[in-house]
Amino acid sequence: KIPGLREKGISRTTIHELLVAPRQGTINSVRYRGFIQARVPGKNNTLRKQHASVHFAFAQVSYVMELSAMFEKECCVISCDDRNKVNVGSLAVSRYHQIGKFFPLSDQRQYL
Repeated sequence: KIPGLREKGISRTTIHELLVAPRQGTINSVRYRGFIQARVPGKNNTLRKQHASVHFAFAQVSYVMELSAMFEKECCVISCDDRNKVNVGSLAVSRYHQIGKFFPLSDQRQYL
């Protein structure tokens, strides 16, 4: 909520139309004026925590790949990632949750 909008007769829609358009290339971007250099950010959860032994893990993977290249007839390396479709706990960013706040263009939120 923005304090003082109701007293001045300014709606929340008016404030959002003074911001920068969320997507510049759309037809709907004509409604936005861009007087305030801020926008409502998109949902983003790309911030990752750095594990304490990440260097050891990368070195171990490199070592296994090097050994499998040396002994390719005796080795079979199968690589898996952590982007599988198994739900563990709740999702970091709900697709139903709408962000109503706006931030300067250089300051966008990261959700964990």
